[in-house]
Amino acid sequence: MGHWFMNGTCLRTKIRSLLASENLKARAARGGIWLGTGNGIEQLFRFVRNMILARLLAPEAFGVMAIVLAVNTAFESFTEIGIRQAVIQSPRGSERTYLNGAWFFSGGRALFLYAAAFFGAPLIARLYENPDLVPLLRVAFLAIIFSGFISTEAYLSIKRLKFNRWVFAWQGGSICGIVIGIGLAFYFRTVWALVIGFTCEAALRCLLSYVLFPFVPKFDFDRDNIRALIKFSRGMFGLPLLSFIFMRADVFVIGKLCPFSDLGLYAMAAALAAAPFRLVSIASQIMMPAFSEKQHDTVWINKKISDISAIFLYAGIPLLGFIILYGREVLLLVYGAKYGAVAVPFAIIFARQLIYYLGVPIATVYIALGRPELHRLFTAIRTALIVVMIVPAIKLFGLPGAAAAGLISMMVGYMVQINRLRTLTGLHPKIFAKMILLAVCAALVVGSFWLVTHSFAADRPAVSLLFGGAGCLASYAAAAKLFLMQKSTADFPDNGATAVNN
Repeated sequence: MGHWFMNGTCLRTKIRSLLASENLKARAARGGIWLGTGNGIEQLFRFVRNMILARLLAPEAFGVMAIVLAVNTAFESFTEIGIRQAVIQSPRGSERTYLNGAWFFSGGRALFLYAAAFFGAPLIARLYENPDLVPLLRVAFLAIIFSGFISTEAYLSIKRLKFNRWVFAWQGGSICGIVIGIGLAFYFRTVWALVIGFTCEAALRCLLSYVLFPFVPKFDFDRDNIRALIKFSRGMFGLPLLSFIFMRADVFVIGKLCPFSDLGLYAMAAALAAAPFRLVSIASQIMMPAFSEKQHDTVWINKKISDISAIFLYAGIPLLGFIILYGREVLLLVYGAKYGAVAVPFAIIFARQLIYYLGVPIATVYIALGRPELHRLFTAIRTALIVVMIVPAIKLFGLPGAAAAGLISMMVGYMVQINRLRTLTGLHPKIFAKMILLAVCAALVVGSFWLVTHSFAADRPAVSLLFGGAGCLASYAAAAKLFLMQKSTADFPDNGATAVNN
């Protein structure tokens, strides 16, 4: 007993010491706690909202909203210039003249985009032969303006890994908008509840950014800072557009080739598949400033990429096994009987999301090193693949084909991505291959539970999920052991220790 007490006391002392320090590790730990808490609460609200709305609104409403969101993202992607990333990455990002330039760049772009989107709404509605889309799009497009005028002072909190006020601004605004959307759904019972809730989220985030990060922009600029902004933005140009085409091609094509009810079922399955990854997406917000601060230490970067990838793999692949075997039961429980029909796309989309988040640390390194153009090749490859595959895949295989086209494109892009990382930092692809193999071995435990219990629990979804949950926990126990073994024997090449030229 005394041994455990001493160990517990020692652990508490180390934690207090870590959180009180101002080194990078301590700041990242504190930031992770804030982001994890805020993101977790936000995702819980979104999950509850989707459960409620799936029972209040018809699938067609979610299909229309999927088109609205995709078009909104499309307009933003066409001229995305990476203002937030520029402020975080630049050594001069905290200078007032830099923030002034960033604010005017972002705001001017937002106004231009809204004007283009406003007048383009009838063309989009004509494409989908749905005139009701025009007012819906014009209201949703207001989110572009609100997002463009967020206080650039707020981005400094991310740069400094001080996320406490950022969480209240970003997650706080999102949660308030979610609550408004739920309330409106009881009143409207139409897609308008979703659209107004979405716009309110953006408006409240913008408002809270000025409340918590006061900023008054001035016509005070530095020529070198403007040049740096333009240079970084030029490197970012095209990346968001390519990413958008890849991530939303399925939505646009399904909306054109299939009924909106099918798109609604697909979109809600995709939202549920993405939910667990939104909980861990906080890592990307911490990685950007951390990698920027350590951008010349590629040995450190390699170790962190490996550690983060291992966590994602050992957490994600067992859960993927669970979704493959028990996805239909999950959809029935969360959304209701209609949504069991998209169990196969649900599992495929989950796999695609897992690979996407495996690539996030690598993509973040490219941007943190001030080389966003290096991120473009694998993004272009996966985008080209899905453009070629998506229409025949849907025509031949329906919704599973749409999901599979995205998965295949993502897998090919990820292989190119990790191979290119080797030339930049020296991290060998075999490290990723080993981790994937071990994580798959851990996931086999879930399959064993399914084989033993499926025959007498197949017609009882709740009982089946209980067995599946037990199998998933057992799989995580195996994954944790494998992760610790791999971490203790990890070996990182020193040939990546060369300085990286920005």
